Amino acid sequence: DMAQAASGTNQNCIQIEIVGKNNEDLMNNDIQTEKVVSIVKEISRKYNIPLSNEKVESLNGVYSHTQAKKKWGGSIA
Repeated sequence: DMAQAASGTNQNCIQIEIVGKNNEDLMNNDIQTEKVVSIVKEISRKYNIPLSNEKVESLNGVYSHTQAKKKWGGSIA
């Protein structure tokens, strides 16, 4: 079972979610940012996923949630 808000991109993408009280806390958390960069690089290397996203329509690379929703749809929330 999957919550309706998790449909679309969740079925087709590897996603990393970061959590904070607000955007300022997220953007100013250097340790968390370094960890996200590290895990994205490791997953990209392990599964041969390009780090670039030059061709948004192909969705073969690292993309934002908003970019991925353009192809597969996404949450209604």
